[in-house]
Amino acid sequence: MSKPDPSASLVQRAQEGDEIAFSELFGQYAPLIDSVCNRYLSDAPSEQELRSEAIAAFWSAIRSYDLDKQQSVTFGLYAQICLSNRMISCIRKWKRIKPMLSLDSDFASELGAAEDSNPARYVVEQETYLELRRRMELLLSPKERQVWMLFIEGHTAAEIADKLGSEKKDVENAIFRARKKLRQHITPPKA
Repeated sequence: MSKPDPSASLVQRAQEGDEIAFSELFGQYAPLIDSVCNRYLSDAPSEQELRSEAIAAFWSAIRSYDLDKQQSVTFGLYAQICLSNRMISCIRKWKRIKPMLSLDSDFASELGAAEDSNPARYVVEQETYLELRRRMELLLSPKERQVWMLFIEGHTAAEIADKLGSEKKDVENAIFRARKKLRQHITPPKA
C-alpha cells in the first residue's frame, strides 16, 4: 500500500481558493517549474512568456488534479506531466505562428528568442508581437480571428470546424483569407 501524497492537503486547499496554499505549493514546486522551463527555453520567444505559460500550467494542474486518484499518481508527477505537455504545445504554437505571419524567414527569426540577453531586443520583440496582435484585430473579421487563433494554436481545420460547429471548408476558407490579409498588410521590419 502506497503512502498518501504529502501535497494532497495543500492541493485540496488551493482548489478551494486558499491563496496561501497555492503559494506554498508554488514554493515547493518552483524547482520543478524551473527545470521544465529550462528544458524548453531555447525554443521559446522569451523567458517571460515561457514562465507565464508554466505558471498557468501549474495552476491548471492544481485545479484539475483528482484527489481521489492520488494513490496511483502523485501531484508532483501529475504537475510535471501537465507542465511538459503545456510547454510542448506552446513551442509548437510559437514555431507555427512565426512563419505564418512572416513574408520571409528573416522576419520569423526576429520574433524568436534572442540569442543574446540584450534587454532592448526583448522590448523590440514585445512591441513587435503587440503590433502584430493589434493589426490582426484590425485586419481580420471576428470569425477569421477566432479561426486563426485556433489554427496557430495547432488545431487542424477539421478540429476547428468541430469546435465552432462549422463546415471544414468554411474554416479552410477563413484560414486562407486570414493568411492572405496578414501577408498583404504586415510587412517585416527593416533591419
